[in-house]
Amino acid sequence: MKESKKPKILFLYITPAPTHKRMAEKLNATFMYAFPWKGSGMVNLLILLVKTFQIPKHYDIYFCEGSSYIFPATAKLFGLLKGKIIMICADQLFHDLNKGFISPKKAFIYKTLLKKVDGFLCASKMVKHDLQKIIPNANAIVIYPEIENNKKNLLLKYSNIIPNLRSKRIIFIGRPDFFLKGIDLLIEVFIEIKKIYPDAELTIIGDWSKHMIKSQQSKAIVKISEQKILNTIKDTKNNINILRNLNDKDFVKALKSSALYLHLGRGDAFALTVVEAMLAGLPAIVSNETGSKELVKQLNADFVVPLNKDEIIRAVTDYFSMSDRRKLFLSKQSINIVKKFYLKSNSELFIKKFYRLVNRSN
Repeated sequence: MKESKKPKILFLYITPAPTHKRMAEKLNATFMYAFPWKGSGMVNLLILLVKTFQIPKHYDIYFCEGSSYIFPATAKLFGLLKGKIIMICADQLFHDLNKGFISPKKAFIYKTLLKKVDGFLCASKMVKHDLQKIIPNANAIVIYPEIENNKKNLLLKYSNIIPNLRSKRIIFIGRPDFFLKGIDLLIEVFIEIKKIYPDAELTIIGDWSKHMIKSQQSKAIVKISEQKILNTIKDTKNNINILRNLNDKDFVKALKSSALYLHLGRGDAFALTVVEAMLAGLPAIVSNETGSKELVKQLNADFVVPLNKDEIIRAVTDYFSMSDRRKLFLSKQSINIVKKFYLKSNSELFIKKFYRLVNRSN
């Protein structure tokens, strides 16, 4: 299938994420909302079947955001659909399947239907690696998500302004999904850091107007209550600040007033916030289960840490104890690494890579 034939493409979305929306627009795809599938119970299986029969069958390519692939894949399983299924893989699905975080029945359905997918667009090398543990010969390529242009241009505009590297101010950007984003561990680590550096501060940027996002994984694995986290954050003596609904300039200002970005994701496919922080000149320390670790590793391999509280604390204190000169070097390197990363911009190559992936599935 060649790009010149202008195949009919249906974009099945759940959110959609801004970067996925831009991809679909570049492909001139038709948009269709896909109901998020919740599980393997009888009601959910009925929803799966109903939605499967509702999927239009005349498209050449079904471009699927995350788990929305299950609907065309089920149709293909029943011989109802001939078009190719290309899946955007930018969530923690493969990570959670490999870790056993998903119930056996639901995992069986996911894995069975993944075999009907013709191509996988993976948000990071980590995601591709996790996929290959499930489907060793998967037809997969890596397409990195991009920072929105207005934010990227603003960060580049102020890239000559040095962050407050002498401070002990740590920053994190993300929604209140405490399992995926590792917020429980972030808070635990910061409380210990504060015992070493009493003037340490933690700033969290995100839409925290709602309650913590709950998940089956968090209940089963992380033995900490959401309320305990919220109480720790609200206690003013802990110096934890939440900044909501920032405009782009205030966002950049918050980054520039900090010394370190800390992101302890559990299967976070490719946290763009890590890239944004580095472009602002902030060195980042991330978990080895965060997809954007591949950029951080270029900065300093010791800044990629396991999800172990003591090792994270050691990495943070080692960074804080560095000389001003060393921190400044790391700050400038952070900017250079991201600039170089975006020289190989996906936006210009995306169409070519997409159709190469489609053609490889023949």
